[in-house]
Amino acid sequence: MDPVLHPDPLDFDGYRFAELQHYENVSAARTSYTARNKESMAFGHSRHTCPGRILTAAEIKMFMAYLLINYDFHFTENQRSKGRPQSLPFETQYLPDQKTVVMMKKRTPKTVRFENSVLQGGKAG
Repeated sequence: MDPVLHPDPLDFDGYRFAELQHYENVSAARTSYTARNKESMAFGHSRHTCPGRILTAAEIKMFMAYLLINYDFHFTENQRSKGRPQSLPFETQYLPDQKTVVMMKKRTPKTVRFENSVLQGGKAG
């Protein structure tokens, strides 16, 4: 990340982009995941902006939530000993190293009790 655009780019801050709108001269519209600006080119910019970016962002969030709720993820033992894999810079984005192996295992369904219903393995019962 560019230190001019993002303070302390090498430090992890889980709220970095959630709190960007609180910085001086940064509007909420510029910090949105689907924003159209030169600092966030994931969906293009200007007249070439993806018209389906808002639907796509919602689908990505649902997919990620499903994965995080239903699967456990970890690196191989060899990768854990090396630490976090390096990101690969590509134009305006940082991409994960495609050679890194990420292990995933489906979680055992659990019963979650709500006030008036029971949710078993993702299905209301």
